[in-house]
Amino acid sequence: MEKSCKKNITLKVNGKTYNNVIHSYVEIRKPVTFFYIVVYKQDYYVAKGIGIIKNVSRQILPAGPTTTTDIDSYIIK
Repeated sequence: MEKSCKKNITLKVNGKTYNNVIHSYVEIRKPVTFFYIVVYKQDYYVAKGIGIIKNVSRQILPAGPTTTTDIDSYIIK
């Protein structure tokens, strides 16, 4: 299930400020008995004209590590 959470936000990543950022996330759900539980969540932060500038991955169940990946640099051709 993918959801768009926030639009036109400003986010600072590795000391650089990005404008017009969209935050969205994806949840991976697993069926358990008669309902679904979230087992994994991935957050994406996308800057207009650049692409993904930040990615946060979390294992929810069983509880696991959080991995964050930030953009270092980019070149627009």
